[in-house]
Amino acid sequence: MPLFLFFFLLSLFFLYSSIFSLFFFAPILLGRLFEADTFFQPRYAYKYRCPQLYCFDGETLLLLQFQAQKPENIKDANCPVDCWVIPRTGSAVRIRDALYRLMAQGLRRFQGMCAALSAKAAPVGGLRPQSRMFYNGWPVWKVDGGSSLTHPGGYERSTDVASGAVMWTHPDPENDELVWETNDLWGDNAPPSE
Repeated sequence: MPLFLFFFLLSLFFLYSSIFSLFFFAPILLGRLFEADTFFQPRYAYKYRCPQLYCFDGETLLLLQFQAQKPENIKDANCPVDCWVIPRTGSAVRIRDALYRLMAQGLRRFQGMCAALSAKAAPVGGLRPQSRMFYNGWPVWKVDGGSSLTHPGGYERSTDVASGAVMWTHPDPENDELVWETNDLWGDNAPPSE
């Protein structure tokens, strides 16, 4: 599928789903307003195991991202939530850009989770992550009995612009090791579309 067609279909999806989300997600995002014990219940984020949500009422876009370490944490009242409120007019961020960023965050989360499930995932600097962050797919490394989001050997995670694949490099010019965490999303080595 050509990249243009993909983004065109994606924009149509966002257009129609934003109208649907007004009626479907607004009650979810607001929770049961009249219950004394809770104001916000993220039932559908937990049910569908998706830490990113959005709601658009025609005037304002609400984006939520639960910073859950694992799916069960979404239901925790102490789970940190990233929240962006973007008005249709008068904002420095366009709604389209915000939705693309939310989609990219979900795609990177998916890539990270697929890398975690891959049996042929290469070790980075001789180490493998002990787990992955649920909400963004970042690897969690075991360091001195604790956990760290930073690779103990100094490797840095980035995305290859030419292919969309996630890779690990070392900032030391003497160490030119390059480890691919995921496969290509586009380009010459991408899997063929059906």
